[in-house]
Amino acid sequence: MEIIEYKHEKEKIEEYINFLKIHYSEDLRIYNQSSNIKKLLDKNNPFFEHGEIKNFLIQENGKTLGHCSAIIDNRKKDIGLIGFYDCVKDEKVSNLLLDKCINWLKTKGCSKFRGPVNLTIWHNYRFISSCKRNPDLFDPFSKDYYIDFWKKKGFTNAGKYVSAVRQDFNYVIPYTKKAYEDLRGYGFKLRKFNKKSDDLKII
Repeated sequence: MEIIEYKHEKEKIEEYINFLKIHYSEDLRIYNQSSNIKKLLDKNNPFFEHGEIKNFLIQENGKTLGHCSAIIDNRKKDIGLIGFYDCVKDEKVSNLLLDKCINWLKTKGCSKFRGPVNLTIWHNYRFISSCKRNPDLFDPFSKDYYIDFWKKKGFTNAGKYVSAVRQDFNYVIPYTKKAYEDLRGYGFKLRKFNKKSDDLKII
């Protein structure tokens, strides 16, 4: 197996994207995700004005088996982030990727390691442990075995999140009423979304 290190080289990003399209071929969301990853890993992403990244691809006979990134956010000092993690169901491949990330982060002075985080929690982060519905566009990508691989490497759960689709908003109205009334006092108003107007362009 060969481990390839890179930062923002477009050719290597494309190899990672091609792997993702095969690895998650059953999930049509991957095409949108691939487009987002290209933008996130691009050197012109504003994140890199205060951050640094080192990416690792594992290949065997020219075939990509996995990818992982070690990320430094200079505003977080001793905390190293691990993101853009995707790999085949092979613990050895996973360990090689995670070791590469952890060792590089240590050379940068990091003593704490958190992940999976794709740069920030504004983007894909965390693993899905179970899902009783079809994932939506903003749910993270992960395979069932990812959590086990990370736990065996010594990572522990830092938090638990629940994603849900809400159809009955009566529950949240009491919590949002004051803010709503305050905004109305400033002249804001709510109206229905109109697909036939310029609403989509505004968004």
